[in-house]
Amino acid sequence: MSDLSGISNLMKHNIGNQVSTQISSFDTSIEVFDVSSRMNKVAYAVRNGKESQLFVESYTGVDQFTPSTPRVQLAQVKELNERLAARRILEAKTQQATRAKQEQQAGPELVVLIASLDTLTKKTSSLTTDRLRFESRKGVNTENYTFDSIPSRITGSTGPIEAKQETAKNSILDTFRKQNLQKLISGPRPMESQFFTNHINSRFVVDPLRGFGINLQGKMTDVLDNHQFMGGIMYSLDFDSGGDIWFEYEYLKSRLDFRGRYDRKTLTLTEGDVSFQKYTLTKVETGVAYPLSIHSRLYAAPFVARTQYFNLNEDSLIYSKIPELNQLNVSYAGGKVEYVYDRTEPMGLYAFTGTKGKVGFQHYQGLNYGDRSFSNLYVDLRNYQKIHKNIVLASKFYFGSFMGSNPQTYLVGGMDNWMFNSFYNPPANRPEPSPVRNPNGLENSNILFADFVDLRGFDYDEIRGRNALTFSTELRLPLFSYLTRGTITSNFVKNFQLVGFYDIGSAWNNAAPWEKVNDQNTEVINTTGSPFVIVLNNFNNPWLQSYGAGLRTVLMNYYIKFDVARPVRNYKTEDLKFYFTLGYNF
Repeated sequence: MSDLSGISNLMKHNIGNQVSTQISSFDTSIEVFDVSSRMNKVAYAVRNGKESQLFVESYTGVDQFTPSTPRVQLAQVKELNERLAARRILEAKTQQATRAKQEQQAGPELVVLIASLDTLTKKTSSLTTDRLRFESRKGVNTENYTFDSIPSRITGSTGPIEAKQETAKNSILDTFRKQNLQKLISGPRPMESQFFTNHINSRFVVDPLRGFGINLQGKMTDVLDNHQFMGGIMYSLDFDSGGDIWFEYEYLKSRLDFRGRYDRKTLTLTEGDVSFQKYTLTKVETGVAYPLSIHSRLYAAPFVARTQYFNLNEDSLIYSKIPELNQLNVSYAGGKVEYVYDRTEPMGLYAFTGTKGKVGFQHYQGLNYGDRSFSNLYVDLRNYQKIHKNIVLASKFYFGSFMGSNPQTYLVGGMDNWMFNSFYNPPANRPEPSPVRNPNGLENSNILFADFVDLRGFDYDEIRGRNALTFSTELRLPLFSYLTRGTITSNFVKNFQLVGFYDIGSAWNNAAPWEKVNDQNTEVINTTGSPFVIVLNNFNNPWLQSYGAGLRTVLMNYYIKFDVARPVRNYKTEDLKFYFTLGYNF
């Protein structure tokens, strides 16, 4: 029993090599113990308050702990030797005092007897550590270090160096090695890849076309992060509007990063309580990314895609007349090239400093319908300028352009994940074409590629076109974390932000908004059967603007945003617009 660790525990002492190993680990000191080798039982008593509790357990003699290193074992032997020597000195002093007192009280016969007992005591030597010393007294030569040979598993023979040592003395290192020959690490062996899940996320989302839904995402990687598996599913909570499912695999072992992705998007449109149209988009993409530097990369990915349209209205008049308008499948083949630059650094939850951006081009080539081909060019630049401490001025610039035989449409207005959202309704006497408005119920597969662009102060689809240009800037002030130097434990308080913003944007088909005659200030009136065409300039400002303020915080583990925007149209301010959104800052 030893209290080297501060608590008395059971120890097993090897007389041959003078090494002690711990065989118990209690948080309370053991008072007494007894071991029965015949029954392989150990009994010990532990103090619990004012009472002593007796325990009887099986004892196998097998080490319960990892063997100590030779230097630790040597230190244990030295400390044990010192404690035994100190104990013997104390006992010798006590015996001398007792013997002197007895010599005064006893006769010559007792003095001779005590002297003979003292002779026997001197013959019992203390534990010696001479044979446990290392070969060099100067320590380890780190400049020219030589590893010792490992004894043979069968014969126990050693190399030339250790053979000389064994003839001179038995070192503790040799003894330790011989005792652990059966515990030697075998190998080398090829590493077996073990995957573990390091990311599972569930959150609510608001899709402009499918409404309120839930998004589940997961990520699985191996130990070396050479392989990554990601997947997710999003489905509307009405279980009728459709959803998304995707799966992605990335191979990151070499300099080139390889990627494979599968996407399927489903959209069901309803009229009242009856579903009358269903659209699906299936896409398979394989790509490779080449890192140009630590902050930039070039990504190229070919893909194949297919859109499907189903007319679910059994009472449709065109059901038997034009089959293509009741079920239409369009196959695409194309590719995407993208340059990504990211030099941002995190400074808090969803807060960054630095600059990042991407420039990309993608093309969809219709295989069975060539007139459905289109291309897309986009530029997305973002900058996060640190003002003071954690106050940041964030800016975002976005430009996008669709082109080709069947160019798609940018829908400018609103915010991402906008709860209680609304769409822009044009005047009945001047209807405006839009992929989200289909009063005739005809095939409208372009709705699958419609791109929503954020612009606060306005509804979804407030302004639209094949081209879009927006700019947003906002000053982000983490109020409490900026004013407090100490640690804030509340997520609500720590991530509370005050935001002031300004947004501006426009969309067009032919004439850009910076031209004198553009799509927004010019209206063409062409009456059927009339030989005259009227071009009307209404002098509208082609730029939609807004300014306002907002709040950001984390509530029930959700990052929420509340914004109040004042829209500016044709140089005039309009009524306030309120936004309650889920998700992160740009």
